[in-house]
Amino acid sequence: MDVGTEAVVLLGHGSRLPSGNQGLYRVATRVTEALAGARVEVAFLQLAEPGLEEAVERCFAAGARRVAVVPFFLFPGAHVREDIPRALAALEARHPGLELRLAGVLGDHPKLAEVAAERAREVMR
Repeated sequence: MDVGTEAVVLLGHGSRLPSGNQGLYRVATRVTEALAGARVEVAFLQLAEPGLEEAVERCFAAGARRVAVVPFFLFPGAHVREDIPRALAALEARHPGLELRLAGVLGDHPKLAEVAAERAREVMR
């Protein structure tokens, strides 16, 4: 990843409870480490700030011209299929030269099944 011109936005749904949003910030720290210091922003679709637009604007202002938007959603509902692509298209129209790429949802990724199994084992001990 070119840390000068590429960035990542982790996009969560958002919660009215600040504690409900803190996990995404912890994940962002780990993603930054995994991507060798790449710019990683956190955003929320609703109920919390910063919003998607603000996070993308921060990336653009910092020089990013390609941004991977990673929806922190389990499955592709209406937000992922409709709302997010519409918002990304509007942002690209506002910033010629900015490329926003929507990553897949977390969904049925094999590592998520491992995490679910681990969580089940934790409570069954």
